[in-house]
Amino acid sequence: LAPTITARIGQRAEVAAGDLTLSAILLAPASGPAAEATATGAAGGLIGVNAAVASTHIGADVQAIVDEDAVVDVTGSVTIQATGQTEQEATTKAVVGGVLVAGAAPAEATAAANVASGISNGARIVAATLKILTTGSQGLSATATGGSGGVISGAVATATTRTTSTNGITVGDAVSIDVGALEIHAQQTNTVNGKIDTTNAAVVGASGGFSNNVVDAGVSVEVGAAEIVAGGVVVNAVNRTRKDDIGTNVSSGSGGVVDAPAAFGTTGIAHDTGILLGDGAVIAVNSERPNASGLFQVSALNDVQAVDKTSLNSGGVISVAKAQSEIHVRDAATGDPIRAGVSVGDVDLSATGDILLSAMTTGDIDAYAQARTYGASGAAEGLTVADFRARNAVDLED
Repeated sequence: LAPTITARIGQRAEVAAGDLTLSAILLAPASGPAAEATATGAAGGLIGVNAAVASTHIGADVQAIVDEDAVVDVTGSVTIQATGQTEQEATTKAVVGGVLVAGAAPAEATAAANVASGISNGARIVAATLKILTTGSQGLSATATGGSGGVISGAVATATTRTTSTNGITVGDAVSIDVGALEIHAQQTNTVNGKIDTTNAAVVGASGGFSNNVVDAGVSVEVGAAEIVAGGVVVNAVNRTRKDDIGTNVSSGSGGVVDAPAAFGTTGIAHDTGILLGDGAVIAVNSERPNASGLFQVSALNDVQAVDKTSLNSGGVISVAKAQSEIHVRDAATGDPIRAGVSVGDVDLSATGDILLSAMTTGDIDAYAQARTYGASGAAEGLTVADFRARNAVDLED
């Protein structure tokens, strides 16, 4: 699926109204996912080979734009908003029986979304209140069940979610905004999760499960060399990732003479969240104007909460079992911390009330790994990694 939704006030258009709302909206269904894939495979006989593969992908582009040199003159409120919501699920199940069998059950859900709103160069807006909004939400889930039985057997199940999102608001150069109150909010929420269950009952066997979740999310607000006069200004950029506690994410178990199972769950989360007030901007906040709060507030926030759990139960004459769970909150390629930042360039800024600039990160990540062995010979291994790296900065040009 690749929906494209655009709402636009055209170049050099002139609009006069009591109130105005410009909306581009993509909504997930009220119940159930927008994209769903389910695959079930089964094989039986002397030699059976099974593969059950399910994958989903949504690529969305949602934009609400006031084009260059447009004029909007409204006595009441103006709202410019872009909303993009997607939900998807991929599910596989492999059921195999035979003398020599193998079952593989990969499930994958991926997404790429762009949600943007803004005011292009040279446009002019006069109103009592102006709100510029972007709201992005992506939910991805992958579930895999692998099982096999026979004299010699193997079962592998993988669940992968991967999402890339950009969420941005732009106010261009030479834009004129004259309002009682200005609110700019860019918000993104990505929710991912995977669940795996593998079983293996064989004389000689192996079972394993691998869950992988990847989030790469950017949220930005950029104000160019615009002139803004308002009774109050609030600018927020919020970037959230959630991997909720749904119980054990990877459950693996087997019994046999020779047994080497594995349960591995990994999650990588990268955020880049920033607000830029660029060179040449003129921003005046006057509490004496209508609808005025007198407040000038700019805030960038990263918010990450993630839980990953793996469990392994293995038995056999020779038994080696390892369960591993990792959560990394950082740039996957460079290892750099995730960023929340506010940058103020060569800006002419005045306010009759308080000026508040902030950049912050909140986080709570938990990784669990449990391994149990039994039999004539047993060795259990467990490894957990919870790696959270963050940088918060407010930069003011000298």
